[in-house]
Amino acid sequence: MWIAVAGGIANVTFQLAIAYGDVIRVMILFYLLPVWSVIGGRLFLGEKVDAMRVLAVVMCLAGAMVILDITNADNTRGISWIDMMAIVSGMSFAMTNILFRSVQDVPVMSKLSCMFIGSAALTGVTLLFFPASVVNASGWTIFLAMLYGAVWLVFITLGSLWAVTRMEAGRAAVLIVMELVAAVVSAAWLTENILHLHEIAGGLLVLTAALMEGLRVDKSVSDG
Repeated sequence: MWIAVAGGIANVTFQLAIAYGDVIRVMILFYLLPVWSVIGGRLFLGEKVDAMRVLAVVMCLAGAMVILDITNADNTRGISWIDMMAIVSGMSFAMTNILFRSVQDVPVMSKLSCMFIGSAALTGVTLLFFPASVVNASGWTIFLAMLYGAVWLVFITLGSLWAVTRMEAGRAAVLIVMELVAAVVSAAWLTENILHLHEIAGGLLVLTAALMEGLRVDKSVSDG
């Protein structure tokens, strides 16, 4: 039940923030994720937070902030309800990861199903307050959207959360921020744009933090 609630809140608040807010600003606030994961892992799972973990989190956050150009005045204005949605999304996603790890005896697919059920239920409730715009999409577009959700979205979620059940929550959060680096690099490649200096510098910081965590021996790995 708690996985359904936390996972549903994480997905719905993130989509609301992305739909109504500035994408860059939303990503800045969402990628506070490692902070919530390290704190939550310590409080709820008793995970050890050593100097290396703290350094990796700081480098990870610094890299994300550099990539997202936090010095831009447009990205540092006052807090709005959209900002709160982005922050809640990151906190809820961190809690989802912690819950996934805390119930090792429950199959991953069962936990994943609960997460999607919670997301669908909360999306239905949200639509009562944020009605969707009517779009005359073609049958092919609808089919591709359903295919994306049923295949790609399921597999990437399964892959990340399967891994979360086998490593510390704080460590997983640091590695997940590699998603931001992958997004920036792939976007530049697909649009044939040149990466800016701040994107390269931030990416190197995140990559270094991920390598620091990834090359460490995780004594908490589960065989389940």
